[in-house]
Amino acid sequence: MPCVHSSPLAKKHSAPVVSPAFAFYVLSWAASIALPFFLGYATHNFWAKDGTYLETPKVLFSHEMLLMVEGSDAGAFCWC
Repeated sequence: MPCVHSSPLAKKHSAPVVSPAFAFYVLSWAASIALPFFLGYATHNFWAKDGTYLETPKVLFSHEMLLMVEGSDAGAFCWC
C-alpha cells in the first residue's frame, strides 16, 4: 500500500517551574556567572595594577679582556 501523506510524531515534554531540575539549572547558571567574579575579587588579581619586575643577570668572570686602541686619525682604531 503506498503512503499518500505522513506527518512526524512530535512530543513536547514540559516540567513545572518549581522542580529540583529547574532549581539545579538556575543555580548552576548563576554559579557559572558569579563564581569567576568572586574568585577574581577574593584573590585581588581582578585587574593587574602594574607589571614591573626586576631581573638580576647572571655574570661570570671569564678571565678575558677587551682592548680598544684609537689612533690620532679620525676613525682609526684597533680591536684586540
